[in-house]
Amino acid sequence: VATVELVEQARAALAAVQAGAVAEADTRDLAKQRLHHASTQAWVTHLGGLRQGEGRRVVARAHALTRPLTATREALVAGRVSPEQADVIVKSIETLPVGEAVRRRGERTLVGQAGCGRNAPSTWAGACRSLPMVPAGSGSGAAAAPRTAPC
Repeated sequence: VATVELVEQARAALAAVQAGAVAEADTRDLAKQRLHHASTQAWVTHLGGLRQGEGRRVVARAHALTRPLTATREALVAGRVSPEQADVIVKSIETLPVGEAVRRRGERTLVGQAGCGRNAPSTWAGACRSLPMVPAGSGSGAAAAPRTAPC
């Protein structure tokens, strides 16, 4: 069990490292300039043996984590959020109104929800239940879960 947990933490931390490198490569257009790929998305898809379109998700996550979503990146580095959860957070934040305060609050809420129960000591077991939920109609496209919902 401990080995599986450590592997998941390492996988999350590696995704954060990858995000920095992919964002830099995309900003510098290295896939086209040096690697002769059509785009960074195409290069990442090819390199990772990913399904068509998955490279776009990786590049979008990379840019989001290296710019506005610093709390998500920190949680990813710490292994509290998985790469897949980070993808959900990135997509969810994109649907919120563009106000910086709203997006920061939304990110904190989503990171807290994603991290509940993940690598958390048993003393944190009840903490997830008190996290605020993003209210319905806030741009998330889904109704808010009750405040007492388990993680």
